[in-house]
Amino acid sequence: MPLTCRDSVRLLSEGRDRRLPWRTRIALRLHMLACKMCQIYGAQFDAVGRVCREAGVRAEENCPGELSEKRKREMRDALKKRD
Repeated sequence: MPLTCRDSVRLLSEGRDRRLPWRTRIALRLHMLACKMCQIYGAQFDAVGRVCREAGVRAEENCPGELSEKRKREMRDALKKRD
């Protein structure tokens, strides 16, 4: 059964945390090839991940629920460098 966009978004996120089964990866790849909106979302999702890595933000850290002003500045600077 083909994936929906909702499924694809969820799987893109899950794929960051764990390796998806090969059938799921293939289904996701096929959906991404056919769906322009999911391609855009995937590119944005990747960009956010890159900026977080460059700024040193890690998901494993205990976050207080909001980024510090210093982290926000670092992320803004990293985004500006990319443009």
